[in-house]
Amino acid sequence: MSTPDRRIPVSLISGFLGAGKTTLLNHWLQQPELAGAAVLINEYGPVGVDHHLVRQLDHQPVLLASGCICCTLQGPLVESLQSLFLQALRRQIPRFDRLIIETTGLADPAGVMFTLRQSPFLAERYRYAGLLTVVDGQHGLAELEREPEALKQAALADALLISKPDLCTADGLRVLQQRLAQLNPGASCQTVTHGQAEVALLAELCPDPSGSPLRLKRWLQPVAPIPLQGDARPAHGVNSVCLTLPAHWGLADLLAALERVQARHGEALLRMKGLVRFAGDTQPLVLQAVHGTLYPLARLADCPPDLADNQLVFLIRHLSQAQLAASFFDSE
Repeated sequence: MSTPDRRIPVSLISGFLGAGKTTLLNHWLQQPELAGAAVLINEYGPVGVDHHLVRQLDHQPVLLASGCICCTLQGPLVESLQSLFLQALRRQIPRFDRLIIETTGLADPAGVMFTLRQSPFLAERYRYAGLLTVVDGQHGLAELEREPEALKQAALADALLISKPDLCTADGLRVLQQRLAQLNPGASCQTVTHGQAEVALLAELCPDPSGSPLRLKRWLQPVAPIPLQGDARPAHGVNSVCLTLPAHWGLADLLAALERVQARHGEALLRMKGLVRFAGDTQPLVLQAVHGTLYPLARLADCPPDLADNQLVFLIRHLSQAQLAASFFDSE
């Protein structure tokens, strides 16, 4: 019988400038389900503004305005999370059972994911509970094409919310949904008006796809090109590639291949995921990586029989399938 994970869940709210993150957070913090939540608001620049826009509840929102928390592994983010935990332990602030981090609109959220895993103090006390990205329905399509940060925020999300649907045309909304499906087919996607999304969405952010067969199926669904009207080029040079493992490979071969890809093309890797079953395995391995950093390997006890295994899906940017395959199979 597995031991319950008692670490504090940390949920990220991301989205490009003006997408509606603070509006969503304001709505959520008025809901009784989040009465025990603490909030960390990251702002970029010398003067913080957004934290004043969040309505005050039992917990004072914590402002982290010393720069983008996602730009460095150590520093302000680690110190803030350590301080929050110790203050609650000393009863200097109320105990909290969840932490919500609203990142700056210019953030690459991968930095927060890495920090929670690689800082020993934080890894023992906090657990990453997923990323929700808010996409501006009116300007999101142009931002995905123009802004690398907006693209990363969408590609790494566990769930997507399209804001301001009332300001979109039906065709514009459909094309945006298609573009997001190309970038991140495993994420749920829905629209939200004036931030009125259900708090239950937080529970669906679980980044571990093995939580249920349905979640795993959605997470592993094939990344297929979706016909778009007009310019159908991959957004910002982003494309998805599926590679099949050779039958004779073992775990050591796979890890060596991933190390080669990371060493040669680290900046070009956005995401990798797959289900791998080696000879003699009764349970497959769930593999996923962000920016080339591999998540802890997990065995899957309950695997739907119709899911294809030994295939890895890579989301890459400014890298061809031939280049990726050459590094992965070491054929250069």
